[in-house]
Amino acid sequence: MKRPVLYVFLLSLISIGPLRAQVSSKAILDLRSEDFSSSVLLNGEWDFYWDELLVHSKEFTGKEPEKVSVPHNWARSGAGGEELPAFGYATYAVQVLLPKSESELGLLITHAYSSYKVLLNGMTAYESGKVATKESDYLMYREPKVLRLHGIQTDTLDLVIQVANYDHSVAGLATGIELASADKLIRRIELNRGVSMFIAGGLGITGFILLMFCLGADHLSLSALFYAFFSLAMMYRIIGADFYPLHGMFRNVDAMLSLCMEYISIYAASLFAGLFIFNMYPRQTSKWVKWPFVIICSAFIVQVLVLPAFIYTQTLIYFLLFLIIYVFVFVVIVIKARLANEPASRYLVSALSVLLFWVGFQTLAFSGILVVSYDLRFVLLTIIIILCNLALYRTLFYKVKVINQAEADLALQKNKQTMLSLISHEIKMPVATLQMNIEMLDHASGSPQKFLEVKDKLIGMSKKSVSTIKQMLHDFIYFMSTRQGNTDELTLRQLEDFCKNNWSLKVFCHACKVAGPNVFLTDKMTLRYILNTLITNALKYSPSTAARPEIKVAMEEDIAIIEIRDYGPGMPKEVLDRIGESRAHINENNEISGMGLFLAMDLATRLGHHIDVASRLGGGTSVYVKIKRK
Repeated sequence: MKRPVLYVFLLSLISIGPLRAQVSSKAILDLRSEDFSSSVLLNGEWDFYWDELLVHSKEFTGKEPEKVSVPHNWARSGAGGEELPAFGYATYAVQVLLPKSESELGLLITHAYSSYKVLLNGMTAYESGKVATKESDYLMYREPKVLRLHGIQTDTLDLVIQVANYDHSVAGLATGIELASADKLIRRIELNRGVSMFIAGGLGITGFILLMFCLGADHLSLSALFYAFFSLAMMYRIIGADFYPLHGMFRNVDAMLSLCMEYISIYAASLFAGLFIFNMYPRQTSKWVKWPFVIICSAFIVQVLVLPAFIYTQTLIYFLLFLIIYVFVFVVIVIKARLANEPASRYLVSALSVLLFWVGFQTLAFSGILVVSYDLRFVLLTIIIILCNLALYRTLFYKVKVINQAEADLALQKNKQTMLSLISHEIKMPVATLQMNIEMLDHASGSPQKFLEVKDKLIGMSKKSVSTIKQMLHDFIYFMSTRQGNTDELTLRQLEDFCKNNWSLKVFCHACKVAGPNVFLTDKMTLRYILNTLITNALKYSPSTAARPEIKVAMEEDIAIIEIRDYGPGMPKEVLDRIGESRAHINENNEISGMGLFLAMDLATRLGHHIDVASRLGGGTSVYVKIKRK
């Protein structure tokens, strides 16, 4: 009789042993020492049940759970040393030991990929989407949620989260779960959503206003249009991701459409931001830099439209790496623009520097290497948007200034036409006098006596008429070439472009390649007249067998020098000595010479410039226009 009782006792011990081992192996998070003055992440070791949907952590399934470290992406990390497919379902379970707390605690789940159900002590607390063992019964949804623990009457919380994924390349509890005061967590979500809506509203207003301006105003450049599209893309990115304020307003948003738009907004914002920079600084942008960027960004957008979510969610990491490379390219472009004194480049240099950090953080977060707080990402993004807006608005103001200047130039041209008409009328009298003198000389040519009688009178009248015509011509040229009260600021590079755009001669500027922020004041209209006169003379006195004249732009100390060099016969010393005199001379071909150079030198003096001439007999002539730095 005693032996059967002993056998029963031993069997009981054997059966209790494994049971206690089973219970003691459950994952536990001991938070009894926490005061929850700040959020506590429930990171650490959790029980993981693959292909099982449990209701309670104590539920016995017949097999030991795998231990995983949450945050956990089963598609990447697997479980128990084994790889797992991205598509499937599983259960995460942990027992949380809580202290006695007067404040009501809450759980914040920002996101689980891609549907989940939360069970607290065996009771369903919340379900996002629909968790199912079959794809046909499954429904994806994403929205941050705070679960109040007001119904928990014990200091031990049995937390079970069922997760199913049949869409995304990331699966499981890939983001952390926070435990804190429920009111604080709810206020945090509301604050983040409110700020997101505020920033998105600002972006939307900027985008729509710019878009309307671009559609209604022909003078706005493509850079403004691309910035409008960038603002609208970023607007959706802010309200359709992170804390998902759009989902908070519209509960029935289609999750797959939302996911598609979320990824398209990333690629579209990058594409339009790049086009904005490329079109704002076309001189600093190479087509070999521009078109690969446009093609690759467009390809990523197309893949979202035609491929399943599982594929296009995997390729985001490659796009972020690609974008990091191009951020460096953008920085180089904007730095070049800054050196060339292009408008708004200072703000863009700052914006791109911040953008580099933002993209880097996004890449590290998406790779699972680093957990980046929403606040940091949002602050960086806000700084980028503010700096880009400042850059754009400064550029628009610059464009408006240019338009106003163009209108002023148009009014000046009308005044010049009026003056031209008046001079044409007034010049008829001295021309008629000269014509009469010629006829009188022709009539008296047959009578020497009569010629002697009218000679002095005819010479006097002719001198007076020529003097009148010369003065009219001088005043007219000066008026046509000078804008009162306006000055142009040109860099060495812009002086080089000015020469290239106005004359079909070779232009050299070695100093332009390394030019800093040196600015020179001039008047482009007057400078064009001066240089045109000098170039016309250089072409006039260059034999057909000689090389064509050349233009060289250089800098010595604080002076920009534009040299007009020809390879003609050169000038003798007596001609050089007469340069700048206010009276005309008869050359060996019985042609009047010297007037054009005199007027050019006079106008240069009025602008504060200086003209020097150097010539070598048989070696050509160089005329130097010297412009002081601002």
